[in-house]
Amino acid sequence: DHQRLAHQEAELEESKVQLKRQKALKEMFINQDKDAKRDLERLEKLNEPAVLNAAVTASKVHNNVKPKKKPLQQDFAELKEAHLLTQESFVAEIQCEREKSKGL
Repeated sequence: DHQRLAHQEAELEESKVQLKRQKALKEMFINQDKDAKRDLERLEKLNEPAVLNAAVTASKVHNNVKPKKKPLQQDFAELKEAHLLTQESFVAEIQCEREKSKGL
């Protein structure tokens, strides 16, 4: 029982570490997206409005954002799934600990 409890505690700690890592990755991707948008806005401001019309600007924005959108969406989906799995693991471990506590 002591070894099993120690193993579960180790798994819980590992899950916590994974969750922190996933949250950090999510934050990193969000920040990268914000940085890309800021860079795009800065570049648009540097260009002369007389040279660029709205259609060209819209096309550039679309072409710049489109390749980044799918990987970010995929990363977000993977992080979301990993978060749900970690959360389910936590709930199962807590339930197991509760059942063991009732047995004592």
